[in-house]
Amino acid sequence: IQPPMPLASSSAETPTLVWALETDIARPRIVRRSDVLLISGWCYHPERGIRRLSVSLDDIVYPVSHHGLTRPDVLHEQVRHLDRTGNSMFSGFWVTLPVPAVEAPRRLRLALHARLDDGREVRAQVGELKLVPAPAGARHSFAGVPAAAEGSLVAICLATYNPPVDLLVQQMDSLLAQTHGQWVCIVNDDDSAPALFAEVKRLASRDPRFEVERNQKRLGVYRNFERCLTRVPPEARYVAFCDQDDLWYPDKLSASLAAFEEDVTLVYSDMHIVDRSGERLSDTYWTTRRNNYTDLAALLFANTVTGAASMFRAELLDLALPFPEPVGDSYHDHWVACAALASGRIAYVERPLYAYRQHAGNVIGHYTAAGRRLLPRVSNVVAALRSPAALKHTARVRMRLLHHGYRILTRLVLMAHTLDVRLAGGGAAAKRAVLSRVAHIESSIWPLVGEALRSRLGRRSTLGLEALCLRSALATKLTGAYYRFKRRRIYAQALADARVPSAPEAGTSAVAAADAEAKFLLIKTAPLKLAVLPSAPRRVNVLTSTVDFRYLFAGYVSVFNLALRLAREGARARLVIVDECDYDPAAWRGRIIDYPGLEGLFDSAETAYHFDRTVSLEVSPEDTFVATSWWTAHVAHRAARDLGQERFAFLAQEFEPLFYPAGSRYLMALQAYSLPHFAIFSTELLRDYFRQSRLGVFHDDPGRGEDESVAIANAVHAFEVHADQLRRGGRRRLLFYSRPEAHASRNIFEIGLLALRAAVAKGALDPRGWEFDGIGGVDDGASESLDLGKGARLRLLQRTSLREYMRMLPGYDLGLSLMLSPHPSMTPLDMAAAGLVTVTNTFATKTRERLAAISSNLVPVGPSVEAIAAGLAEAAGRVGDVEKRLAGTRLNWSMSWDATFSA
Repeated sequence: IQPPMPLASSSAETPTLVWALETDIARPRIVRRSDVLLISGWCYHPERGIRRLSVSLDDIVYPVSHHGLTRPDVLHEQVRHLDRTGNSMFSGFWVTLPVPAVEAPRRLRLALHARLDDGREVRAQVGELKLVPAPAGARHSFAGVPAAAEGSLVAICLATYNPPVDLLVQQMDSLLAQTHGQWVCIVNDDDSAPALFAEVKRLASRDPRFEVERNQKRLGVYRNFERCLTRVPPEARYVAFCDQDDLWYPDKLSASLAAFEEDVTLVYSDMHIVDRSGERLSDTYWTTRRNNYTDLAALLFANTVTGAASMFRAELLDLALPFPEPVGDSYHDHWVACAALASGRIAYVERPLYAYRQHAGNVIGHYTAAGRRLLPRVSNVVAALRSPAALKHTARVRMRLLHHGYRILTRLVLMAHTLDVRLAGGGAAAKRAVLSRVAHIESSIWPLVGEALRSRLGRRSTLGLEALCLRSALATKLTGAYYRFKRRRIYAQALADARVPSAPEAGTSAVAAADAEAKFLLIKTAPLKLAVLPSAPRRVNVLTSTVDFRYLFAGYVSVFNLALRLAREGARARLVIVDECDYDPAAWRGRIIDYPGLEGLFDSAETAYHFDRTVSLEVSPEDTFVATSWWTAHVAHRAARDLGQERFAFLAQEFEPLFYPAGSRYLMALQAYSLPHFAIFSTELLRDYFRQSRLGVFHDDPGRGEDESVAIANAVHAFEVHADQLRRGGRRRLLFYSRPEAHASRNIFEIGLLALRAAVAKGALDPRGWEFDGIGGVDDGASESLDLGKGARLRLLQRTSLREYMRMLPGYDLGLSLMLSPHPSMTPLDMAAAGLVTVTNTFATKTRERLAAISSNLVPVGPSVEAIAAGLAEAAGRVGDVEKRLAGTRLNWSMSWDATFSA
């Protein structure tokens, strides 16, 4: 799901429908035959309720069954803009739309139609959907096709991403040892780290039947296997999925081929379950659930066909490609298995044909059965009611589970509808009936009740997902009813939350405020509840505050890269989140793709949510803890002590007491450095500050502090900068890293603003030749600017994603980034690497000489209005020196996280 499109309405003069799509309709859709498109988003009328919502493609109108869904997130945003009635709280919708087959590129007009509660009909033109036909003869040519392979050639689709090299060697060796030698292997790499991709290519070069392709950006498992399937050569009669870390037995291909009969479209087998070293954990996969390959409805709900165990006829690609849009956790093997059973028959080989490895890096492990109950146990409800904390935790867990169930339901409908449309009346009548039934299963509660009863009475091998979908649909309706019942109160609270008071409200008690602060500190530093299990695997627990993609820059990027590199080095890394957040790892997998280098984080590292400290964290006696902030240092100290350990590790990226005025928070932040730890300083400059100030590990014995600390260099982003970019004509552009928020006061925004005004007033920055932008501290939806004098204005841009930030940075000439801190901050270094002549301030060990040694594009000045204004004048005079700016992009600093967190 893409970020919402810009806010839009159906009329620029008098807004009627206000809407946003969460489906990226700008991306062209490749269509092989008639297909189905999932459209989701939100839509409301500022004055009237919507009685009926429809979507049209050109002149064909389709009713939207799911509209009026509760969207409190939209409400809290829209009360700041157009919503004066609270209608945006019930604005969510989704619908599956059939789209026609095309022989040439075609554009379909997409519009929203609403009948209001006063009987009026209103319409909003949303955009155009571009359909592109699949190219004729689109199957990929392949140089390594063996001779005399006609009729028996198998195309093995091996998807790789940062593979464990030792396991990949064993897997590829097992392919070379196959008794059926008529095969080719498409190795499709999902933008692995350069060193690992070089290993993939080296291993593949041993045999001409391997061909290696690489995605330009990380696609994720689902899309990576889809891309791999598009490269199957036309000579192939069969296709087999292959994982990067399993081990095939020599007869896997020959035994699978032998199981094909005339009407069989797919064959799969049992497997041995083994650990990373190859030691057998189970003689069969079917230890926790029953197998199923005949019941299409059950297979749609829950897959039993493991991709790495599968081989299917190449003709199935015409039905399976392109894959439907991913919804939640979508998987390639589930989709292909459903397509195979809908169009033919699946056969099963009842003996293991390969070893399925279980280890920390598995994307999907060995499933265990989920509950089948339609209602929660009474005993669980009573236990939850006994404790408010337990009740709150139980509610959060239940809501996440039900949200997951609703995504399963949406995905189920999309898959069934897509197969129904693509088959276009083909296939067995009984299976067409199943597809039609499931495609409309969400139309009311009763079809879901029927499926749940079928599962219960027929003992389906679906992990009880029918019951989960039913409960999710019921919960969605009950949630909507609750929000409608409490509508006035919730809307009033949203209005209150949207107000930003300029001063503390009258009557606020200082005693009450101090009491709230004391409770805050207690909650912030509360210890984890550890469940110590000798049998648990040893983990490295990286304690982090939150995962919030609005603020995923600098410090969080460092923390996440540390966890990712630990996992790649073979540690079982786990991100333990200790503050309240919207915990949704499945959604995070999709969002993290926009952060270059971090794409595989949530596939490689485990996550655990422990804002509620009454919930136990499973640890081994040898677990270790890494703190990443002053409050997680207090938490890590208690956890290490509870395991009988002397120290924890502390990733120190700042002297954090500078965040606060003198007081309790300042003191607790300072005390964090006195706890026994091993220090990982984000820069040598910060380490020098602690050394000179006799802080932390340097407090008692500076010599010992050298042994108990290490300094890294947080990686600067790499930019492609060309001389032509820097010679562009027109007005020059200045970018100010502007953080006006109170919690970012160390960025001395006010001093920077005064310096800009002084530079404009003195003529150093003539508004006729300069544009002024600020970035960093403006929430979505806000649009502000500040007067700089002489007609110049500082336009404050909205927060943006890391990928967009990297794209836009080389478009500026002069940078201004300030921070009252002993470490240099990543933003001025990013600016310098992108070719901006960048003014930044000195402080303590962050001296003029040390900053200038990093890049000639840096202009270090003292942190005063006069010095910064003079620095701006100097920088403005240097922007025309293109050669020097290009030389300054080559920083004397780490330019990759692999170098920062080396082995």
